[in-house]
Amino acid sequence: MPGFNHIRVRKSYSRDTIMVSPVDENGADRYADASNPHVVQAVSHATIVDDECNGGIPNTHVAYQYLADALGSVRVLRRGPEMSGGPEPRPTLPGRIKAQTMVRFIDLTAWNSDEPDNYWRTRPIMSLLPRPQGATRTVLNTSFDPRHPRLREASFSAYFLGQREVVLIFTPYERVQTPPPSKVVPMSATNSPTGTPGTPIEGQSPRTSSEKRMGFITSNIPPEDRWLGMINDLMYALSECFQGTTCKFTLVGLDTIPTAALNLDPALADDWITRREKIRKYIGRQVNFTRGVYPPQPPIPADQLAALIKDIDILTRDEYRQQVGQEEFDLVTVW
Repeated sequence: MPGFNHIRVRKSYSRDTIMVSPVDENGADRYADASNPHVVQAVSHATIVDDECNGGIPNTHVAYQYLADALGSVRVLRRGPEMSGGPEPRPTLPGRIKAQTMVRFIDLTAWNSDEPDNYWRTRPIMSLLPRPQGATRTVLNTSFDPRHPRLREASFSAYFLGQREVVLIFTPYERVQTPPPSKVVPMSATNSPTGTPGTPIEGQSPRTSSEKRMGFITSNIPPEDRWLGMINDLMYALSECFQGTTCKFTLVGLDTIPTAALNLDPALADDWITRREKIRKYIGRQVNFTRGVYPPQPPIPADQLAALIKDIDILTRDEYRQQVGQEEFDLVTVW
């Protein structure tokens, strides 16, 4: 096995070990045992690593430690595909590998997809776990079914503090063939986080909550009060980063999310320019709301806030592709 730049790592299906394969243009898998020192040496200079282990191998596993320690040139660590719902397993590789960029591929509406009736009733929930050592750039590619009736209730636990760049990409697709029923009776999500301060009344300061934990985003407020619906928690996490840090934010594909899922006027469905500015306005509102929660800080003056929000790129997928090029676009959007 010659040296390779892009590799994929997964747990062995038959043995308690890790397997590694180069990723080539043909998409062919050629997995070899990572406990073999010759295999590890061949892949040790890889700059792109795909992690499919999803917690299947403990951090104390000898093959895991040997491979992770040998990968000293990783530029991008990609993890996926991750499914929504339930406690997420602790990732295998991010805890030990050092990488500049973490790319996460998640499926927000995958939970119960084998049971169409329950699928349409289930609230989308996703936990986002720690990044690799030294990572200063996070890319989150979120796949979702735009037909799902509970999108605006989506719950994310996210933490972006310390990042220099955050890119949030939204990818629509139809998860199941069966269309949603005319009336959906919601299924309770017992594993949803708790503790979000309620939405403040216009002109009043938001209340604080002793249960609120920085970086742990919650969604138990009514969906009609979630200013940006499906992406409300992610905007909450982004707004934490405005508190004394510098970070570049890019939002990609918001035009593919139904207006109802973003709590926006349906009349804006065909008016992307107006919808984009409305989203930008609500992000600014969320920033000052967050500053009043934890730890309590005075709101950012309107002129300064306008300048901060203006620097957020809100792009269509085509616009982002043109900006970064096809190769980079494929790296962060195609698993």
